[in-house]
Amino acid sequence: MGRLSEAFKKYWWLWSDTYVYIGHPEDRRKVVSVLKRRLNERGLGDLVRRVDEITKRYDYDVVLNLETANEARVYFESINTVPDVVFELGMIRWRHDKGVSFDIDIRKPTGETIIIPEEQGAPVKKVKLEPDDEMYRKVLRRRQDIEEAMICFMYDVLGGRLLEDWALDIPEGRELWNLIKNECGERLLSEEELRSMRKKYR
Repeated sequence: MGRLSEAFKKYWWLWSDTYVYIGHPEDRRKVVSVLKRRLNERGLGDLVRRVDEITKRYDYDVVLNLETANEARVYFESINTVPDVVFELGMIRWRHDKGVSFDIDIRKPTGETIIIPEEQGAPVKKVKLEPDDEMYRKVLRRRQDIEEAMICFMYDVLGGRLLEDWALDIPEGRELWNLIKNECGERLLSEEELRSMRKKYR
């Protein structure tokens, strides 16, 4: 557990700079179904329920944003809400704002300080953790599960576009690509399905 998450962050400089917007209702349903399956595979049923709540409540678009500036995000954007992001999964940069679905937020890469909302709408409490604490290990496992579900989802949507074009020319790129394929298994979306979904890249 955690191998894929750690490798993906270790080789962040192999990520492609990619932006995908999925706005057509049928395409959104397909993509959300894939995201829910990847979350379920990692035991993240609470986030699946959150996705179900969001998709029933809001008119939304799905956005996937991957930047070599050390940030990856998958979020649902709605023009009818403030803020406009109603669901978000982020890698490396973690936060808990109104509308963001995390129930645990790691503010530092080491996981030294976490923010735990006591209940919906209640003030949050800060907890100082040591690496040998059970809560620390629990938070770390959850973070890794979220990240790995997210990586596999991005693999489903992007395929080889997940990494830079030249990544497979070097050992690190081949190592990461093989690990992604081994950990995620078969892609859940075909290239034909994706061709009509991808609206723009940058």
